[in-house]
Amino acid sequence: MSATSRTDGRSRAGKRLARYEGVAAPVMMVLAIVFLAAYGVPIVWPDVPSWVHRLTEGVAFVIWVAFAADLLTRVALTDRRLRYLLRHPVDVAAVLLPMLRPLRVLRVFASGQVLLARGRGVLRSGQALVFSAGTLVLIGALAILDAERDAEGANITTFGDALWWAITTVTTVGYGDRHPVTGVGRGVAAALMIVGISLLGVVTASFAAWFLAGGDRTSDDSREDDRADRPERPTLRATAVTIAAPDPRALARFYARLLDGELTHDDPPGPDEPPTGGWAQVRTTGLTLNVEHEARWRAPVWPARDGEQVATVHLDVQVDDLPGAVRWAQRCGARLADVQPQDDVRVMLDPAGHPFCLFT
Repeated sequence: MSATSRTDGRSRAGKRLARYEGVAAPVMMVLAIVFLAAYGVPIVWPDVPSWVHRLTEGVAFVIWVAFAADLLTRVALTDRRLRYLLRHPVDVAAVLLPMLRPLRVLRVFASGQVLLARGRGVLRSGQALVFSAGTLVLIGALAILDAERDAEGANITTFGDALWWAITTVTTVGYGDRHPVTGVGRGVAAALMIVGISLLGVVTASFAAWFLAGGDRTSDDSREDDRADRPERPTLRATAVTIAAPDPRALARFYARLLDGELTHDDPPGPDEPPTGGWAQVRTTGLTLNVEHEARWRAPVWPARDGEQVATVHLDVQVDDLPGAVRWAQRCGARLADVQPQDDVRVMLDPAGHPFCLFT
């Protein structure tokens, strides 16, 4: 097989996977919510009628089958199956674990992971941290109550006890007034502490980055002083990226919507320009994008082909939710490129034909 045919095969597989994930993501998010409810109802209210227990068990089983079918479909649609499985360990664990009651907690963690992975695209960073912490506390409380309630000598026997224990454990406070006595309970506690420490580390790092921003400005001033001491080297600072387009104002509006940016300039066409001429500028966090009119515009071709216009620049856009970002870009006016060489990257084309990459 030639290198070209291998690339074509990978691009077709990546495009099929992107289309499937775009359709399946909302469905899996709803199933994850239903799964959490089915798992939690008989734990919080153990005295519900027997038919409710049977119903929740049936719902949990059906959703487990749906999780398995979703994973198998995604694996079948990618050409790097082993790599895909290694990059999605929670999904794999949720499907391969036996259907035993003490191990259902791991399937609940899988449900939480689906919620976070599919939902963060619509949440700000602070909201995502609050949502993550709340979901983690709820899952930990349900899991510890499921493991401890009927154990001999247990001191976590109500949902209130479990919720208090989960909050003190995930925040690493650990008062000790409530503690697990079973092996499964201690395993839940260990997992919750490890994940809780990781979550606190993310919060601490975020605040530290914000606090040290002033220090960065001081460092910038020092660098300016260093440059002033070397008159032979002028001050150079890249401030923006400029791209050409046949309709710059329309393309700038596309990027402002796509990246939640501010349209800072929307200049009308000059005397010698067509109605689609003009100049525009978009500012986003960390990027200023200028768009200028090109009268002899030819849309770039990607991947490059002999005799065609070559794409000389493209934007890399980091996202939290790749399928959701693809759907949003398409709603804004972009389209999915025919060639998709990587499973964890989606190459998109803006309305003027410029390629840009969405990656996690």
